[in-house]
Amino acid sequence: MRSTARWVGVALIGALSGCGPLGVGGGGGGGGGSGGTDACAGYPDVPAASDVVIRIVNQRSAAVYVDSDCGIAFDVVAGGVTHPGGMTWLQKTCFALRSEAPHTGDCASPGTPIPPGGTWETHWSALYYDTTKMPIACYSSAFNGLGDNQAPLSVCAQPTPATPGPVRLVPHVYATTTGYNVLWPSVSDPIPLEKDFVLGAVGVVEVIVE
Repeated sequence: MRSTARWVGVALIGALSGCGPLGVGGGGGGGGGSGGTDACAGYPDVPAASDVVIRIVNQRSAAVYVDSDCGIAFDVVAGGVTHPGGMTWLQKTCFALRSEAPHTGDCASPGTPIPPGGTWETHWSALYYDTTKMPIACYSSAFNGLGDNQAPLSVCAQPTPATPGPVRLVPHVYATTTGYNVLWPSVSDPIPLEKDFVLGAVGVVEVIVE
């Protein structure tokens, strides 16, 4: 079951060549990046390292909500370091931004509800999506002319394969939502959840909300 996020557009900043509708990043920005240089080669496309099913089961008598529309549904902790298990709607990978325009706009969502007795599933590619910035020459020509907005829009996610072994899943599940009755819907009251598992030995990770 999935809710529909409310996309809140902001004025398009600068001329983003080839940019799609607000909140939906456009295609290639004209090849302004220096993809063949050694510096840019350090931000490659990274294929999925595995396919782990993440399953959240709600055993409460009321619905709970996953921050899956606008936020990141879960983090993964390895060696004491917390990594995002995916990207927000606003993010793109560094490799994508070498040829594409950034996402612009904003997003607000009341979360994806899991009804009492219900289950929500997603997949983890066994990649960490830590954020970074590339040398400015690596970005597509869509970044030209962004001025002061170039810096915040140039943050990108660089996927890194997780090392097989013990890790901890930290789902982002909430007890409360505003629903769509407010201008800026959101979730609140995070539920402390975590599940240890061994990456490479487990294909399905199930977390029970009690």
